[in-house]
Amino acid sequence: MYDNSIIVIYGDHYGINKQNEDYERLMTNYLGREYGYEDMLNIPLFIHIPGLGKAETLHTIGGQIDLMPTVLNLLGIEKNSDTVHFGQDLLNITEGFVALPAYVPQGSFVAGSTYFEMSADGMFQNSTAKDLNTGLPIPLESCWDNYNKALLEVQYANWIMDSDHVFSPYLTQP
Repeated sequence: MYDNSIIVIYGDHYGINKQNEDYERLMTNYLGREYGYEDMLNIPLFIHIPGLGKAETLHTIGGQIDLMPTVLNLLGIEKNSDTVHFGQDLLNITEGFVALPAYVPQGSFVAGSTYFEMSADGMFQNSTAKDLNTGLPIPLESCWDNYNKALLEVQYANWIMDSDHVFSPYLTQP
């Protein structure tokens, strides 16, 4: 069965809770730097593909919303233009994107190597942004478009959850 199955393993939430002061302190000590939400929300995805003959590690940013388009691609199923779904095929994008709808203020996101955390006071200019590879701050102005994209994605998700229109024939692709 293993040799004939695509197996997908992905966590449905964070690993070690940053909101627990003891855990945050332990992880900060372990990492030798502050343990942030970008660490807490970094959840691995494993996909076993039978007969591939190679193991590969990709560092593309993605989320649960990206599982369906990725698995459809692996199965050779083309996206139907009549079917509404969100997310990206993680195997065929140059830069991943995830709007962070929980634990951090809305508008926060990860895009490629950029981590943007919206300020708790709701003021864009008080937010923080850094390069995940270097840990160095990046200009907030470069985050404006993805900030708006993150807000829009969370609004779509909330609308679907609140109105229960997932299968409505009136739902059009955003």
